[in-house]
Amino acid sequence: MPFQKETYGGVSYYRLETPNRRQQIDTATTRIPDPSVAILGDYLVGSDSSKCLQQAIITKSDSSQSLASELDFKLIASKISGKLGDAEASFVIFNRPEEGIRLLYGMANSPELRSRMRSAAESNPALRVFGVLDDALNDNPLPPFAVLAKYLAPVGAMMTNDETGIHYMEFSLRRE
Repeated sequence: MPFQKETYGGVSYYRLETPNRRQQIDTATTRIPDPSVAILGDYLVGSDSSKCLQQAIITKSDSSQSLASELDFKLIASKISGKLGDAEASFVIFNRPEEGIRLLYGMANSPELRSRMRSAAESNPALRVFGVLDDALNDNPLPPFAVLAKYLAPVGAMMTNDETGIHYMEFSLRRE
């Protein structure tokens, strides 16, 4: 499966084409990975979504859309900088768990997905867990997302490499 060279916003990137796999996946309920890589400035950027990579290309050319101006990112970057001292990070991670949980919450409340789960459980005993999950969600509806979101805070991580070895640290901010 070779990489296909593509261009977006004047930047070349490479996308791994996976045509055979696309035919076997139900695209209504599954996001299909679309691995892509590019060099943006001094950085090698990779993603399992070419749309995500394209957004990074847009952001690189329009600093108003950059994470650098977001308060939660500034807080994480400040904490990382304080821990690094004179060291240099090999890589840095910033994550907003709220966004991932929002996706799962939306899936759990999707009538279409819930119907598919029920059908799958009824037609295949090996997928019975989907019926159990649907029953649990029917018997115990999820609270409004805002109730969950107040417990989800931004996460940061970094890795350094020095004479004593490779060091990895991950942390989460605390919601007040």
